[in-house]
Amino acid sequence: MALLPTSGIHISLTNEKIWRSFHEVGTEMVLTKTGRNLFPKLQYRITGLQENQKYIPYLRFELADNKKYKYKSGGWLSAECCDPMTPPGYIMHPDGSKTGSHWMKAGIPFDRIKITNNTDEPRDNVCVLLQSMRKYRPVLTIYYAVEGLPYSNEMIRVAEFSCPFQEFIAVTAYQNTKITELKIRNNPYAKGFREGPKIDKPVATASLILLCFLGSNLHFCSLRSSLEPVKVPRTRQLQQTPAQFAFQQPSTMYQSFYHYQPPTQMFPQLPASSAQFCQPMNGCYYQNPWAFSPPNGTN
Repeated sequence: MALLPTSGIHISLTNEKIWRSFHEVGTEMVLTKTGRNLFPKLQYRITGLQENQKYIPYLRFELADNKKYKYKSGGWLSAECCDPMTPPGYIMHPDGSKTGSHWMKAGIPFDRIKITNNTDEPRDNVCVLLQSMRKYRPVLTIYYAVEGLPYSNEMIRVAEFSCPFQEFIAVTAYQNTKITELKIRNNPYAKGFREGPKIDKPVATASLILLCFLGSNLHFCSLRSSLEPVKVPRTRQLQQTPAQFAFQQPSTMYQSFYHYQPPTQMFPQLPASSAQFCQPMNGCYYQNPWAFSPPNGTN
């Protein structure tokens, strides 16, 4: 099979600005048992593909180093990690094999990718297992799809993209409050946190009826819906009771008015060979497309 020309392929992030703003603080991504979507999202644009040829994008998460991290005194500390390392899994784009024209027009979004720390099987095909307190970087790889064999080892890698400002630390809860603020400010799904909890408006068409126990008599107190404070005496002065009815005097436990109280409430490192990489721009790398080991690790 003839090798495809790849010199003109260029990949970049559509949301690079927001990724850089998070990187300046120290990006964190939360792991959950059921899987949590990433934010910022993984959204790529690509140019230079052959319009009528078919390609398949794959995504994987590689360890940025062999260290484990701990957040202490407002900063991240690291130490060498001895946990066993597992080869990174490849996630195929949900759209599968599409023409170069499609990818160049629609872009390559991995919006549905989730990360989890749940080691139990099964996991769906958009959930990636990561280790907490480890630093990862997402890597996008583009393969040329051989007709009739779209998932075989005969796929040819034509481009690969990764950037250092996409690195993040996987956590089970946000450690840096600045990251929490950034996510609330930029994530459209965090709108409720920005506006605060919703408060129901008072009903203006009806009066609220409060049942008050004053002494042994039953009274109804009407409160205005404007919710203006109502002054209620702490105690009620008892009327004089005839001697013959003295035994009927209300108990002292009902002589005070009380407001209602609610109930109490692992992975191999990137190749270090300088011959396989170049630095075209912004510290992002493209790997030599022909130095390829297939997804299953076989040559």
